[in-house]
Amino acid sequence: MPAIGEMVLHMGVWAVDTAMVGRLGAVPLSAAGLGGQLYWTLTFVFALGTGAFALVARHTGAGEPHRAREVTATSIGLAALLGLGLTVTVWTIGPVVFRISGIDPAVTASALVYMRITSLAATMLSIHWIGNSIIRATGNTRVPLLITLLVNGLNLVGDYALIFGRLGCPALGLAGAAWASAAAQAVGGLLTMAFLAWGPTAARLRWREVFRWRGALVRQLARLSAPAGLETLLMDGARALNLFVIGGLGAVAVAGHQVTSVAESLSFMPGYGFATAAGIIVGQQLGAGRPREARDGAGAAWRMGAGFMTLAGVAFLAAPAALVGVFTSDPEVVRAAARLIMIAAVAQPFIGTTEIYTGALRGAGDTRSPLLITAIGAWGVRVPVTVVAIRVLGMPIAAAWWAMVTEWVVRSVLVTMVFRRGRWQQLKL
Repeated sequence: MPAIGEMVLHMGVWAVDTAMVGRLGAVPLSAAGLGGQLYWTLTFVFALGTGAFALVARHTGAGEPHRAREVTATSIGLAALLGLGLTVTVWTIGPVVFRISGIDPAVTASALVYMRITSLAATMLSIHWIGNSIIRATGNTRVPLLITLLVNGLNLVGDYALIFGRLGCPALGLAGAAWASAAAQAVGGLLTMAFLAWGPTAARLRWREVFRWRGALVRQLARLSAPAGLETLLMDGARALNLFVIGGLGAVAVAGHQVTSVAESLSFMPGYGFATAAGIIVGQQLGAGRPREARDGAGAAWRMGAGFMTLAGVAFLAAPAALVGVFTSDPEVVRAAARLIMIAAVAQPFIGTTEIYTGALRGAGDTRSPLLITAIGAWGVRVPVTVVAIRVLGMPIAAAWWAMVTEWVVRSVLVTMVFRRGRWQQLKL
């Protein structure tokens, strides 16, 4: 349950930003969605946490804390370098991407400011994400939950103060949301490092070993993480490309898409939480030599997570306007988003199945199967269907969401087949 709570809070930062920026109008809301999507697409490099998670879980289950500590030190050092590289990348390629996008300059100018400010905390965000993966792999899900709770609270207060000019702060609008997020992420990274260095954990961080070169371990982390990173890039890249395609429909369409995406995240958070739980169970049970228990634990996580998400889909159908109205007061955006959230309701059980079984496979160290499945779903289904429907046939934004539903159906079928085949139970890391 703490893993689910942590995912709720991670998505809560995004939800709070959207709800507050949504009061500024369709253009700032569209800019936040556009800048945020491009930024999060580039965070695929933080998939290093997938490899670190698999290795620490295995070493913990096998009773090898010294090896877990080596993974921690190497991963945190790499996380810092990856975060710094992301900041440089955002500041250099951001203007080029927006210039060629063909989207309203008023939207892209604000999106670039939002993305650049947020990226200033990329190093701390990288350490927060990868460090929390390490902590969870030891079986401790409460500390990541508490850290994320504090980050969420700081972001909430920062948004209130800096967007609207409260608590003696200037009213910075969209830029204020970016500064609030960056500050909260920096605190999250510092707290994660502090717990790994001084907290009660088997994967303790030893500062003197952070930048010690361990070539074999780096290659092992790269082998496990590269497919997950490419998978994230393919998935978020497809979302970003779709958003650029949708951008041609105007600010209201983009804002409606953004609001629906955030509202939908409230449902698949349980799926992500159960996916984390499945990964922990599978990794530790395989490390202890108990593949049957690993399979049973992942199955239990799927039953609970997919059930939660199905109920959430029913809620989407029951009160669509009330749900999306939390995030914006613009009547045009509310009407557009209400129609889209009803389409999203159909996808919920398929998203739950995909995420939970993918989490189980990653916990076992199988990051290649999810990569192939994501490539098929995102680039074989979602992207081409969206481009043809909107740019060629001139269909409305609803077509993009039906393409998304189809993608999740395909991915859920494929990942279920891979999981039930069971080859992940014999993987050696």
